[in-house]
Amino acid sequence: MKVRVKAWELALGYLPPRKEQQRSALDRKRREYRVLTREFADVFTLSTEETLPASATASQQQQYACLRQIRVDIPRTFSELSIFTSERIQKMMERILYIWAARNPTPGYVQGINDILTPFVVILLQAKAGLPIKDVNVDDETLFSDGELMEVESDAYWLLSRVLSDIKDYYTPGQPGIQRLILRLKDIVKRVDEKLASHLEDEM
Repeated sequence: MKVRVKAWELALGYLPPRKEQQRSALDRKRREYRVLTREFADVFTLSTEETLPASATASQQQQYACLRQIRVDIPRTFSELSIFTSERIQKMMERILYIWAARNPTPGYVQGINDILTPFVVILLQAKAGLPIKDVNVDDETLFSDGELMEVESDAYWLLSRVLSDIKDYYTPGQPGIQRLILRLKDIVKRVDEKLASHLEDEM
């Protein structure tokens, strides 16, 4: 389980390849994430059950809309797995997704980013507990202290950030990343089978 986590951390460039640099890099990123959670702490006390007052600024309205959408999506995320029904995990995911969105206003949070986050939460919890995910009880504080869960949260945030940095333009208006992929695919099909490429073009 720990090997899988290390593979993700190295493949995504979260950890440096040189082993002697990894511990200090991990500690630095975890400290950096704790600073971010303190910076945005007030946002997470907002109630999204009530409407904002008319005097709310544009920035407050944006914060509210983002947080509200995240809170709608999280309970729907892999609800068949008990860990994702845990309040501790839902709050963790809320912080990760909101902080990422606040630091990346274009595209900000969009539905589907929560699903990209879940594999990282799963593998990190499994590695920390040394158990298969079906046997992990995140509400057991003897298994996971708040500090250990914060390490999982921090690592999940940075892994998500690394993935999204490569596909961010799939989510921006006009989806330029997807458009580039389509053009590349068209070019490949044309080179391999010009007749098929022509047929597909006619059908569009």
